[in-house]
Amino acid sequence: MYTFIERSCCPVCGGVEHKELYAEPFATGATWEFLKDYYENRLDITQMGEARYVLLRCAACKLIYQRFVLAEEGLSDLYERAIDPQASLAKRTDADESYARGLWVDSGYVMRFFSERRPEQLDVLDFGMGWGHWCVGAKRHGYNVFGAELSEVRKDYALQNGVKLCAPLEKDNDQLFDFINTDQVVEHLTDPLKILSSLAQKLRKGGVIKIFVPNSPVDYRAIKAGRWRPAKDAFHPLEHVNGFNRFSIDVLARRAGLRALTLAEMVKAKGIRGLMAWTRRAMGDPNWYFRRD
Repeated sequence: MYTFIERSCCPVCGGVEHKELYAEPFATGATWEFLKDYYENRLDITQMGEARYVLLRCAACKLIYQRFVLAEEGLSDLYERAIDPQASLAKRTDADESYARGLWVDSGYVMRFFSERRPEQLDVLDFGMGWGHWCVGAKRHGYNVFGAELSEVRKDYALQNGVKLCAPLEKDNDQLFDFINTDQVVEHLTDPLKILSSLAQKLRKGGVIKIFVPNSPVDYRAIKAGRWRPAKDAFHPLEHVNGFNRFSIDVLARRAGLRALTLAEMVKAKGIRGLMAWTRRAMGDPNWYFRRD
């Protein structure tokens, strides 16, 4: 049976005032139907015990978070076994060429945040790298690229593809970075403030961290309209334990010692794409770049 941890306060701001948006045992109703289908019967209903899928919205920072989250052993089983590793890898290796090209283009913007530096002078980390494909794309630009990942099978695969592995949160690791990529990672973290604060300390002065997460306002509107059910979205049961909007991601970044890049900085680095991202941000999109000054 899985062990669950109760988060008694908001994992971003520490607030204790909240509104309950949804509550149901993991092992019953729409929540279990989703889990059973999504993991293709690789989860046993008895693993859930009496634990409940509870969504709370923090009154202070507006983060929407799951109250009960898997302990470390359960997380390992979920990501190493219940999520079929071969199927997960095939989604990347069987993708058309636009997937690899997109990773190469995205990682290419890194150097534009540091116009005074040459690519080979930049130390770059992909935190939560998965199979390491972003790292492979980034290496083509000439950066000094490292990847960090918990999954052993994913680390082995990345290593075979020439990715240098790194454990940046280990106490004896003194490696610093100019850029850290966290793409679809922070929504999974039981303690996002602790992890982001540690990563911020691994940035050199002036370093930049990219935080991309699912955009929760869309799904929150569905909850308010009474037409939401557990799904693969910003509130994915067991996995997406933090649902961010622009305000909550900014609170998280500030508390970790980071500041949001300005519009001018974004346009300088990403041109029209930076302007478009700013427009989406004004509408509540949490995805953004932050700097350690």
